Amino acid sequence: MSKIPNFWALVLEQSPPEVDQYIQPSDSKLFAECLTSISVSRFEIEENGGDAEGGSPRSFSVRFEFAKDRNEWFEDEVLEKRFWYRRGRDGSVGLVSEPVRIRWRKGRDLTDGLGEAVCRLWEARRKAGLLVDGASAAKLQGLQEYRALVKKLENETEGSPSFFLLFGFVSSLRWVSEEESREANALEMKRREQRKNGEKVEPLPEEIEVEDETEIEVCPHGEDLANVIAEDVWPGAIKYFSMWPTITSLVVLLIVSQLQRRRWTMMRCQRLISKTTTRMRRTSRLTSEVLCKANARIRLQLGVRLR
Repeated sequence: MSKIPNFWALVLEQSPPEVDQYIQPSDSKLFAECLTSISVSRFEIEENGGDAEGGSPRSFSVRFEFAKDRNEWFEDEVLEKRFWYRRGRDGSVGLVSEPVRIRWRKGRDLTDGLGEAVCRLWEARRKAGLLVDGASAAKLQGLQEYRALVKKLENETEGSPSFFLLFGFVSSLRWVSEEESREANALEMKRREQRKNGEKVEPLPEEIEVEDETEIEVCPHGEDLANVIAEDVWPGAIKYFSMWPTITSLVVLLIVSQLQRRRWTMMRCQRLISKTTTRMRRTSRLTSEVLCKANARIRLQLGVRLR
């Protein structure tokens, strides 16, 4: 698959709405230019020699690889994001993750500094010992990096976020440490045993400090997005790729690329779209939908309407 030009860019373009809605035209341009591979691994199981008791099969990592010589946006060749499936002491379960720093080139940050702000706060939390169970919410809010991130989020203009904010995702609720999750899982096993034996089971405490964690989450949809990539897009890559007519996909990528570089006029692009639609309509039911999508992306990229 890595030898097929733009394979993963085309897979993402044809991905389900749960993913596609978070891929902006600027993200698509980056993917088309330099994304070479996506892979998923169940790292907790693999690192424990396949032993499911040593980790959760619901934990996974997503690895994106990029061609360095064609990457005008950032310096990294690999961006790998790990997601741990953990249980909080209040009984909540879900994915948590550490933010991944992207080394954006000057003026090319598609997250508008949000990703970097999350990484700085994470480093400050670690240094202050605020990543452990029972850490003070007041101390967290007192961090300069916390206030800076909150202010940046408040000043963000309305609009769809970049796909790359996924690398700044921490938790849909709050950060849960490995130690807290281990203790919570042990308690859950004990509670199940009590239910099995007909014994009285004490209620769990209510969720704690949810507001303070969600207020600084730059990618609230991160858990759902990561799950769809790992459970659907990656294993179904061939299916999504085959939904694109080959000729049409190349034309669309060419149009977007040339428009970005301002080498072609809008009129020339419109004529090419019209000609491709006429030629391909007889051979593919998807052509019209694909080209309409291309039109929409071009309009979003340039802020103009094709007439």
